[in-house]
Order: sequence, then C-alpha cells, then structure tokens
Amino acid sequence: MVEQKQTKAKRKGVKKRFYAVETPLVSTPVELYLTAPEDAEGKTVSLDLSRSLRGKSAVMNLRVLVEGGKLRATPLSFKLAGAYIIRVMRKGSDYIEDSFEASGKDGKVLVKPFLLTRRKVSRAIRAALRTEARKLLEGWVRGNGNDELFSDLIAGKAQKELSSKLRKIYPLAVAEVRWLEVLGGDGKAEPEAQLSGESQGSEKADEKKEVVKKKSSEEEDVSEDAVKKAA
Repeated sequence: MVEQKQTKAKRKGVKKRFYAVETPLVSTPVELYLTAPEDAEGKTVSLDLSRSLRGKSAVMNLRVLVEGGKLRATPLSFKLAGAYIIRVMRKGSDYIEDSFEASGKDGKVLVKPFLLTRRKVSRAIRAALRTEARKLLEGWVRGNGNDELFSDLIAGKAQKELSSKLRKIYPLAVAEVRWLEVLGGDGKAEPEAQLSGESQGSEKADEKKEVVKKKSSEEEDVSEDAVKKAA
C-alpha cells in the first residue's frame, strides 16, 4: 500500500496520454487514456462488434496485458445481444438452447449455443439437435486455444460448420454460439472488476430496498396486531 501511494504521488505531475492497445482478433482500434502503460494491467475493455459482424449485435470483452512495455488485449467473452436473438425469432418455429463447460487447449470455457428450426419439430428432434450440437462444440473447443475459438466466432466459421453438420438431423434457420466465456481455474467466470462497479452498487441498493420493505411490512403487521388487541 505504501509503495502504491508513493508511485501515485510521483505521477501526480505526469500528464496522461493515449496508449494504443493491440487487438489481434479485431480491426477496431483501441486506445486507453493513462499516465503509464503499467496502469492498464488487468483492465477490461468492451468492444461492440455489430459493424464487423454485418448485422449481428455482439459484444466482446477483452483483458489488457502489458508485455514488454506494449499493451495487448486477450479475449474474455463473446456475447450476442438479446435484441439480435429476438429479431431472428419467428412464428411457427422452435428454438433450442444449451449451456455447458468444455475444456480447450488454454483451459475451460463456458459455451451457450442457440439453434432455431425452420418449422415446429418434435421433442425427439430437439433433443437430438441439442445433443449433437454439444458434441460438435466440445470437439471444436478441445482442438483450439482461446484465440482460435474467438477468431472462429468472429469469422463465422464455427457457426457455418455447426449448421452444415446439424442439417443431417434437421435444417436450421439459425445456428449460433450466443455466449462464449473464458473460465478461471476454479471453474468460475473471470471477474470483470473494471466494469462491475455500477452493477455492484445497484445490487447493494436493491438489497437495502428489500430490507426496508421487510421492515415496513413487519411494522405494519405489528401495528395491525396492536389494533386488534386494543379492539
């Protein structure tokens, strides 16, 4: 703590400037406003990939690492927006979802596929599609590292292969991986401390509201009991 205070005190007179961050998986330029490159270590950056994906609304979170004085971003998660899922939904069709963990070359990841049939199908066909999709995606994760997994999603390669192989069971209108997230060593999602401050504050506020509501309801019950006894 003392060392951190000393370094901060030394940097008080240092002006901030923009530092470029290397993002090999996307062409979107990223810059961080910092006093020194070391301040970016561990920070999380969110990128909107809607333009590069041509119509698909998706967000990718990346973690910034300092390597040899340069900043490089590694992928943490890829998530399709809920608005996109709602837009592709159609009447007279069925959707299949799943969520599972799979082990790859760089560790465990969380995978959530989304499949949409062209028409209504039986429960047996939905179960067969879900089982086969999990089998195919587990094999895809097993043979690739994290960079390759996210690169395949951005390029649409993984989705095309999934759709073509599942066509043998039933032709699909949509075959997507709506969620891909790198998991920590304990099997839990990597924390996003830089982006979760507001959400944590809102959660605490909600908890306080719930406590106040409980207290007010208890006071109302007590007052009602007192009125009944007085009567």
